[in-house]
Amino acid sequence: MELSNELRTDFIDTTKISTKDNWEEYWKASQHNSTIKKINKGIYLKGFGTFLLDRGFTHLLVSYEGSGDCGDAYLTEGFKDDEFKGRSEHASPDIYDHNKIDEGKRHQKELLELYSSWLRLNPKVNLGHDNDLHWVLADLIHYDWYNNEGGSGDVIWHLKSNKIQVDGYQNYYGQYEAKETYKLDGSDPVRKYKDIG
Repeated sequence: MELSNELRTDFIDTTKISTKDNWEEYWKASQHNSTIKKINKGIYLKGFGTFLLDRGFTHLLVSYEGSGDCGDAYLTEGFKDDEFKGRSEHASPDIYDHNKIDEGKRHQKELLELYSSWLRLNPKVNLGHDNDLHWVLADLIHYDWYNNEGGSGDVIWHLKSNKIQVDGYQNYYGQYEAKETYKLDGSDPVRKYKDIG
């Protein structure tokens, strides 16, 4: 897997920015670097997506929820062919616990076995979070879904179109709709947020 020519390298050296005198500049540079890391993660994930497509998968789903300065993401669910119809607003994911993976539905065990195989075939890939797939995907979420009143939603990876979509909301004595789309080709993500009360 030779991706060095595709990876973004336009990081800003934040060690040269004084936080005392230029806090806003430092914050913007940190946000820029965070976005570039997520874009590079997407480029790596594109290879894994192709690997899954070749094995019949069409969608991945990670549901997440949080509040009070913490949050959790459910184990990744995998869908084949036309199994994925979207998740209803009140449906709960199958499981959190790796120890109960055999009890899960939606190809969770097969998906995690394939992910482990892909990581062994690509030993230089480090996606963070100890390469736990559900946290790797949940880390793409840009809005704050875990602090204060928290939020929840789904990260949906459309494997055929190489897009990862975040459908979620943030609680803050109201509701804030969050839509994020990541094209896994190195381009900047598209983010739309809307206050819905």
